[in-house]
Amino acid sequence: MVAQTDKLFVGAVGSLTDAADDVVRRALAVLAELCSCAATPAPGDLESSPYYYKFLQALLRLLAADDNLLEDRGAFIIRQLCILLNAEDIYKALANILQHERNLRFVATMVDILNTILLTSAELYDLRLQLRHFDKPATRELFVSLYACWCHSPVSLLALCLLTHNYHHCNTLIASFGDLEITVDFLTEVDKLVQLIESPIFAYLRLELLGAEAGALRGALYGLLMLLPQSDAFHALRARLHAAPPAAPAPAPPPAPDVPFPELLQQFARVQAAHREYRMLDRGRGKLAS
Repeated sequence: MVAQTDKLFVGAVGSLTDAADDVVRRALAVLAELCSCAATPAPGDLESSPYYYKFLQALLRLLAADDNLLEDRGAFIIRQLCILLNAEDIYKALANILQHERNLRFVATMVDILNTILLTSAELYDLRLQLRHFDKPATRELFVSLYACWCHSPVSLLALCLLTHNYHHCNTLIASFGDLEITVDFLTEVDKLVQLIESPIFAYLRLELLGAEAGALRGALYGLLMLLPQSDAFHALRARLHAAPPAAPAPAPPPAPDVPFPELLQQFARVQAAHREYRMLDRGRGKLAS
């Protein structure tokens, strides 16, 4: 029985590269069923399933090995997976696995994909709402878990902090961006974030600019403005900020006791230093190859 299940598992994972959406959906349904039914001691306890992490690791290997699959189907596969299994569990598990991945460029790309899905996808609405409220210890634990992985993409990390209303930390993060290598890709991600801020998804955030304690949020948005070249996104964000009433100075709220922001910021600096080293090695290899 175990041998047959293993054979089914391998076949279903292989089908994820199929060009037909329906084939991929069916393969994911089979894999989700395997992960749920094989769980012990209780069906549905994914952490105890022998196939759960094995499946997610196999999925990430497939995406890392094929840029076209990652670009064309990566988001689709993750969204479907979040319909079939618990989205929070999927995100925590993927974040954990990605932290041990050596290909840092792939990790950053995956974080951008996961972040875009989290912010925009209907399938992730409940998880998005949970993070927005940020009022339970379990939610703050999830935030810390995602933060560790989101460190690989500065703009995605900033978006996560905006989503969770950690505006004072957003200001600290943006100040640290001055030490980063500002690339075209980085500016493109900032541009996309500003477009998201102008979308219905972040309507709640724009309304917070009307509040009496909007100083930290305004500071974060002005920080984004200073990062942008004078593009359409720059002018849209500047117009938004000019339309908001001036904010009264307000003291910083006490940080959540179970979120170690100074340690998280240090982790962000370490991860970005590793990316800097990775890019330098990559450029060195490119010069040798030419």
